[in-house]
Amino acid sequence: MANRAFISEVYGNSPYGRLSTGTPKTINTIKQQDLVNFHHERYVPSNSILAVAGDITYDEVAALVDKHMGNWKEGHVKARGAIKSEKYLTKKNVTLIDRDITQANIILGGVGIKRDNPDYYTISVMNYILGGGGFASRMVKTIRDDLGLDYDVHSHFLAYKYGRDFRVTTQTKNEFAKTSIAEILKQIKIMKETLVKDEELSDAKSYLTGSFPRRLDTTDKVVTFMAQTEFYGLGLDYDKRYIDYINGITKEAVKRVALKYLNDTNYQLVIVGSKSKINAAQDVK
Repeated sequence: MANRAFISEVYGNSPYGRLSTGTPKTINTIKQQDLVNFHHERYVPSNSILAVAGDITYDEVAALVDKHMGNWKEGHVKARGAIKSEKYLTKKNVTLIDRDITQANIILGGVGIKRDNPDYYTISVMNYILGGGGFASRMVKTIRDDLGLDYDVHSHFLAYKYGRDFRVTTQTKNEFAKTSIAEILKQIKIMKETLVKDEELSDAKSYLTGSFPRRLDTTDKVVTFMAQTEFYGLGLDYDKRYIDYINGITKEAVKRVALKYLNDTNYQLVIVGSKSKINAAQDVK
């Protein structure tokens, strides 16, 4: 419920602002001919990626493709409608959904970066330190370990091909919602204003580079990686360049992207919880 409200506010009428699973209302309007038309317009060779990994040669793959898909008509992909830009927040926007539950579910964030942004790798390091590194992140150390407010808190940069967002997600007792939100904003502000420590930077790089091979340790992962690399236009040598990208990041670069992409004043805040028990509700009109 919180996610549905968040993406609606951040992405507006963009397709990213709607659940991919649809709703009972939208699903019930789909007719058989809609499915036929969509398949005809989208499922064509020029709109497809074929990735293969395993004990097989290129010539063998080519022969199989020719045998089983040789009659696949080229077709013309229907032009995709322009995806409108996300909402750029110019002020703080709070959405409180009142539910009689014991924990408040919180999402705080806004617009992020698309996958082709050159700052993607620096942001990955910055976000690992801020809230994406699990127990090693600042948010977990302060909000969970030191203050004991939440069991889990994470920050994410969801970088898609046509859209993007940044979000911090957590759950806490309704009575602690305001304190948790304040600490999240505090950690964002600190990340923007000060350089990260040498140890933090080193640990982030070590994890991101050290865990990278695990994305390629099975043929299933390899073929998925290849398809995604092609989809995002990262280049066939991306698996070799990634390590250099991460290792080349400096503390100054981390602070630069924090200043550019993190926002502790103009943001979207969604809270699903008991309105009567959430102190932060006093800020909600």
